[in-house]
Amino acid sequence: MSFRQPTSTNIRSFHFRENAYEFPVESVLEPEKARGQLLIEASTGYLLTTLADTVPQTQQTISYVTQPDGRSIARTTVTLLVSGSSLIDGSVTLRDPLGEVVVLTITIEPLLFLNSSILTFTRTEANEEVFATVEISQRGAQTPIVLSTSDPKRFTLAEDGKDLTFSPVLTITPSFRGTSIRIRYAPNWPGRHMARLVAEAPYATKTVSLRGNSGGLLNWWSTSRTT
Repeated sequence: MSFRQPTSTNIRSFHFRENAYEFPVESVLEPEKARGQLLIEASTGYLLTTLADTVPQTQQTISYVTQPDGRSIARTTVTLLVSGSSLIDGSVTLRDPLGEVVVLTITIEPLLFLNSSILTFTRTEANEEVFATVEISQRGAQTPIVLSTSDPKRFTLAEDGKDLTFSPVLTITPSFRGTSIRIRYAPNWPGRHMARLVAEAPYATKTVSLRGNSGGLLNWWSTSRTT
């Protein structure tokens, strides 16, 4: 068998960093074996680059280099790139000059990501407002996500960068690189306030703890009684 690398033949959703997955390739031909090039092909939805060719293409060829012991080695690092708007099932096929084939299967399970599990808002006065943001993304799906807060009187939502009309419920389809959600904390009474931001997809549910702290007349009155 000429292929020493890749050793793993299953590429999963979590292997990708943003829209790319990088893996080593090495094929060794013994001195008496055929010469030629190593061919690497990606299925629909993906493109490839190598150390020698950084232009994304569906096919890449790697030349074999003759070693002092007579063997020939094709060696490089391949980057698998998403060409569309989302990860999809697919494959990468490697074929050496002898006809030996290795197929890497791309298996995509939908994944939902939030970049924070706890948001603590800056202390504010009652009847004023402060803001925080959370980044939401998904891989392997282009599914609408329903966002809601458990305390709609104090915590409301809007998609950052758009018309900031705040609501306790928001439905978005996150972009491949992520969508920023702005959360408004507008306490109507002094005190500490806690709630949950819930992100619901057909395949997963994620939550973020929301923590706010409001000052005002009640805090001043409570403090003055103890002094």
